[in-house]
Amino acid sequence: MCKTRLKNAQKREKNEQEGDVRQAEHRLDPSLTGERVPLTDAIIVTWIAMFVGILLFCWMGGKKERIPSKRQAVMESLINIMFGVCKDYGLNEQQSEKVIPMVGTIGIFLICC
Repeated sequence: MCKTRLKNAQKREKNEQEGDVRQAEHRLDPSLTGERVPLTDAIIVTWIAMFVGILLFCWMGGKKERIPSKRQAVMESLINIMFGVCKDYGLNEQQSEKVIPMVGTIGIFLICC
């Protein structure tokens, strides 16, 4: 009787461990090159954040007008703030122009997450 309880306890423990693994991964497993790739919550949240960020900043910087709208003024202000921060850290204008797209992209992603 003691052996059966031990076996049952081991089976339950094994099932719980397998259940935890199954809960961590979604049922959607896209097959790339024949290998199964788990589609986890982190990947889904990353895709959503990228999609929201792209839509938001395409909308904000969309139409460029000679007399800027509120959206365009906000985007230009953000870019000017990034230029100012780069200059505060000792970068010249040419270096700032190279760094701002990368820093801005990372910032957009972090804001959307």
